[in-house]
Amino acid sequence: MAQEAFGSYEQVKANSLAMLFDQDLCIGCRACQVACKRWNEREPLYEIAEHPKLLESRQLATGAPGYAGSPITSFTNPQNLEAHTWLTMKFDEFGEGDTLSWLFTRVSCMHCVEAPCVYGCPTTALWKYPEGPVVVRTDLCIGCRNCIETCPFDVPRLNEDLGVIEKCTLCADRIANKPLALGDFEGSTASPRFSVKQIHPYSTWNLLEPACVETCPTDALKWGPRDEIVRMAREKAQRIGGFTYGIEEVGGTNVIYVLKRPPEELGLPKVYKERVSERTERLVSQMNAIGIAGLMVGAFLGIVKWVGERKNQLLKRSGG
Repeated sequence: MAQEAFGSYEQVKANSLAMLFDQDLCIGCRACQVACKRWNEREPLYEIAEHPKLLESRQLATGAPGYAGSPITSFTNPQNLEAHTWLTMKFDEFGEGDTLSWLFTRVSCMHCVEAPCVYGCPTTALWKYPEGPVVVRTDLCIGCRNCIETCPFDVPRLNEDLGVIEKCTLCADRIANKPLALGDFEGSTASPRFSVKQIHPYSTWNLLEPACVETCPTDALKWGPRDEIVRMAREKAQRIGGFTYGIEEVGGTNVIYVLKRPPEELGLPKVYKERVSERTERLVSQMNAIGIAGLMVGAFLGIVKWVGERKNQLLKRSGG
């Protein structure tokens, strides 16, 4: 899908909205998890799952019988994302005894400004709205898992019952009156057009914050223009001697963290800083360079071989 359909990278980066997760204020109450489930009508994980693959994914998500085959040693619950779990809070312990402390880390879609999953989707089922959300159009999804492979944050999950990908929508229906799934698709996948039907009755001047932001009791989640969120994140990180995550990762995201410890200590993926388009161009250029070098080497070896054969022919003639 062409990025121009939603404006240039710089326009989206400058004009979109963003969420701030402030780890310094998070108390691990999981109210955000509950709000996400309630608003998006996601099934609880304790409901019986008939599909064996769905049951397996739910066992991984709940940690039963042991997350990734290991004993459950964390209070994180659910322990992983799943088709019906778009947000979970990761619990980490640091220190022992009197020095023991807890840190809680949000695990969900980061909503990249220039999303690799959008570029990797062959059916344009993934959309990047100018307001910030990256949304899956389930009516176009074929369950190919390309987005799972391309996501640097390991977020998308396959709904085994429906055969489609599901993930956090950044509450696109709340923040911008955007549809989450639509039928009656018109036009080609190269130039998609569709009618807005499934929306919530909020006017442009009466839009809501994402459900998790609205329900957070400690103001650990904030919502606003991305430029302002970036400024707030940098100021807070500097004040507490902390770290930011999402300002530069993958060229920038619409969910930004302020962390009290380095991201890698909290289990967050270490991802590249380039925009996906820049990264692709660089890799293509490198492959082209390798191809050209290979052709030159092949040509050189061909010349050497020809010279050697020609020399042998001349020696045979002179000897005869």
